[in-house]
Amino acid sequence: MPSNESNAKNTGEPIRVLQLSDTHLFGSEDGRLLGVDTFASLQAVIELAQSCYKTADCILLTGDLVQEDPDKAYHRLAEVCQDLKRLYGRKIYCIPGNHDDPAIMRKVLSQYSDLFAFGPSVVFDSWQIVLLSSAKEGYVSGRLGDPQLASLDMFLTERPDHFSLLTMHHQPMPVGSYWIDRISLEDNDKFARVIARHKNVRVIAWGHVHQEFSHEQDGIIWLSCPSTCVQFKPAREFALDDKLPGFRLIELFSDGTIQTKVHRLENYNLGLDLNAKGY
Repeated sequence: MPSNESNAKNTGEPIRVLQLSDTHLFGSEDGRLLGVDTFASLQAVIELAQSCYKTADCILLTGDLVQEDPDKAYHRLAEVCQDLKRLYGRKIYCIPGNHDDPAIMRKVLSQYSDLFAFGPSVVFDSWQIVLLSSAKEGYVSGRLGDPQLASLDMFLTERPDHFSLLTMHHQPMPVGSYWIDRISLEDNDKFARVIARHKNVRVIAWGHVHQEFSHEQDGIIWLSCPSTCVQFKPAREFALDDKLPGFRLIELFSDGTIQTKVHRLENYNLGLDLNAKGY
């Protein structure tokens, strides 16, 4: 069953955001991540999303879109995402993770200009969604950098009457899993200082951790999203979880409140090698 969180009473029709993350696609059809066919599991999660929600206003892919052979793997991502576009009629907004090559990602996915977009923001009547790249070339951990933080400050300043959802790949706060919290957002202190200057930030959402996390602090909801393939167990050292893949729904209401649910596959044969010690 989906988990539910809500931070207040809501009014009006919400903006419906679908977040999918950490798809880890391969360039070849026989590519597997710890035994998992990541293309098939992404297909299954997309079908789950379509069965749960017939409409969506924004679709986010929050990093680690491919695992290897990016020149081919990003084309395979476009292939499987066609179903999302057909049902929802929305472009899919992509941000890179540490497994992505941002330059190749943009080069390949830009060939599907009717399907993918890269931000830097999506603006609605009462909300804006700001897409941030935390990918740091050559590193597993992430970094936003001073120029991007300055841009974020500008986005928040220019639209003070818009509530804001900020999204990135790396976690900007600890999620209680020591091994992966060591490879989080390096400049999270600078990020925190930027958002502390603005009262319109309501939600921060990310991927990377392959697990569900929710925390409320200073009027902001902090959320992570499960992977569409392999799940990590909160632990001191690397550990896999037998939970099934899923996605997160975030509903944004005009009064600044939100509701969110995580949906996971049921009765799905994942093929995961639970004895794996890393990847």
